Amino acid sequence: MLILYVEDDPTDADLVARYLRNSPHQLKIAKNVDEATPILSEEPALVLVDMMLERSREGFEFVHHLREQGYTHPVIAVTALSLPAEKEQCLEAGCTEVLTKPYMIDQLAGVMNKYLL
Repeated sequence: MLILYVEDDPTDADLVARYLRNSPHQLKIAKNVDEATPILSEEPALVLVDMMLERSREGFEFVHHLREQGYTHPVIAVTALSLPAEKEQCLEAGCTEVLTKPYMIDQLAGVMNKYLL
């Protein structure tokens, strides 16, 4: 299954890439919305998105756009936003779940297993 990760921090993107290296899943990493948009035509089974791309709310706008376009697969916010109100904003934007940075690898594994098995 194809997984799209929209993340502007190469360290965070590399962590997910290393985790998925030996899995049957294919990971495509986009550094911004412009890079991510063409990958959507490949119909990823799961989208991970940093909600604060380039220190703006670009991730929120991206998720909202995905949902408006009819994307029905899970969208996971991977974000440093940790206050309850911030997490609620992620869900209101259209995210299925919120994974707060920094996270443990078992938390990432739990989210991946929940939506990809």
